[in-house]
Amino acid sequence: MGKLSKQKGSSFERKTSLMLTGLTGLAFRRTYGSGANKFQQRSLDESGDLKCEDESFPFVLECKHYAEISYAKIMEQDCKLIDRWIAQLTGDSNHQKKNGILVFKSNRMPTFFLFIDKTKDRKLTKFLKKFNHITFYKGYGILTEKLFRKYFRRIIKICS
Repeated sequence: MGKLSKQKGSSFERKTSLMLTGLTGLAFRRTYGSGANKFQQRSLDESGDLKCEDESFPFVLECKHYAEISYAKIMEQDCKLIDRWIAQLTGDSNHQKKNGILVFKSNRMPTFFLFIDKTKDRKLTKFLKKFNHITFYKGYGILTEKLFRKYFRRIIKICS
């Protein structure tokens, strides 16, 4: 990964951290080894790119900012890039026994939030399916930033 790509990813993680702090009032920080820093070791209790200082926060957070993402492939349910990120986040969320949020964007496009639902009886997915304006990719709900901000407090309650 080039220096500019790493800076873009780190900046996106910081921006996402500040947005989540503003929404929840909780403190978030970048995890050691988030992004492509091969010189830092992640501890076994840290997964994802962002960590909430409140251990009861029910999500592992992974952030991805790429130059280009094929949104057509997402709509066609065949995006290998998203599949790779989901596999990574699923491993992290299984390890932490938490739900997962994949925060992703590409250049000159809005930010999207994909949810990995680990709730009993898939309560989060059932909640998201109530709304006809929410997109699903292979069963995972995807929200725009506007919808994420609108529903996030309710989503936290469902997942806590």
